[in-house]
Amino acid sequence: MTGTQSPTVPHYDPTDPAVQADPYPLYRTLRETDPLHWNPPGFFLLTRYADVHALLRDPRLGADNGADNGGDTASDGDGETHTERMAGGDTPSMILMDPPGHTRLRALVNKVFTPRSIAYLHERIERIVDRLLDNWGTGEGDFVEDFAYPLPLEVICEMLGVPEADRADVRDWSEDMAHLVDPVVTPETVARGLRGRRRIVAYFRDLVAERRRLPGEDILSGLIRAGTEGDRLTSDELLSTAALLVVAGHETTANMIANGMLALLRHPDQLALLRSSGPSLVPSAVEEMLRYDGPAQAVGRRALTGLDLHGVRVPRGARLVLSLGAANRDPERFPDPDRFDIARRDNRHLALSGGAHFCVGAPLARMEAAVAFTALLRRHPHPELAAEPRWRERTGLRGLRELRVRV
Repeated sequence: MTGTQSPTVPHYDPTDPAVQADPYPLYRTLRETDPLHWNPPGFFLLTRYADVHALLRDPRLGADNGADNGGDTASDGDGETHTERMAGGDTPSMILMDPPGHTRLRALVNKVFTPRSIAYLHERIERIVDRLLDNWGTGEGDFVEDFAYPLPLEVICEMLGVPEADRADVRDWSEDMAHLVDPVVTPETVARGLRGRRRIVAYFRDLVAERRRLPGEDILSGLIRAGTEGDRLTSDELLSTAALLVVAGHETTANMIANGMLALLRHPDQLALLRSSGPSLVPSAVEEMLRYDGPAQAVGRRALTGLDLHGVRVPRGARLVLSLGAANRDPERFPDPDRFDIARRDNRHLALSGGAHFCVGAPLARMEAAVAFTALLRRHPHPELAAEPRWRERTGLRGLRELRVRV
């Protein structure tokens, strides 16, 4: 099975440290020379905006549950494969499901993840941001460890009713579990992710039992109520959804804020523009941060039927990896796409996916980032990059391990 690949086309290896540090030159080459790139051991990579935008919404593609995907059906020694990666027991995560199962679960989550419930958090997020900035003080610090990671962790844990004393453990498990959403994995990363998943699911099993006895106003209590009013939410569905919300609400938002901060630091003209414009330009800046260097670089899909792409017959069952990061730098959609422009117009990027699997927490992530950068530039209007950043070893979620910043 081959795509349009030729001997001169570079191999796509998202585990290469150089690609993890800066994948965009490789994306550019693949977009221009091999838009349907066949990547051994077994998936097609698509990098053009038009293709990715269309296929995110194409009913001929389903969520990639990993079945029959050759070399990356890695297990942890207990026979557990990609199909079960994000499960809370016997039930796959919502992101690995297709309609009607996905539609049903998404509707139940939407009942508690409402715009009203998110708007209610605005003042609380402001307080968390101010406290983190107070603790940061002045001088040099690690923006990731001191700010970008604690903020969304506290927010999502508070929404789920996780006690403060347990949040450090939840963060560690979430970081491990995040490897399971990578479209390209190794046996080692799968084993690490599965261990994190088991721990976080066991934790939420106990917390759910407590919330059944003493319900509160948190989302976990709301999900429990959603499972008893009308459509039934099973225990496994509840656990897999709670685990997913932690990873999606913490990892992606932390990476979004840290990546955005790095973009500002590397483009002092845009930092100066944002500083002089005040809060009015912050929403536009957040969208450009998402487009320019988004936290989710790729999503996996599976062909439910044979389809023709770029003159190649893609067979039923084939894996496709849709590169959101490459699509968001496509010059056919975004003029001068490698330029970081916080005032960019018509910025309909794909950083938060699209179609049925569009990020359910998108409004919350955008609000957290907007509050964070508004307060940050008010308190520290002249941040400086103090050292070269260090990137995490991820193939799907793109984020910084360390970002030294001087204020």
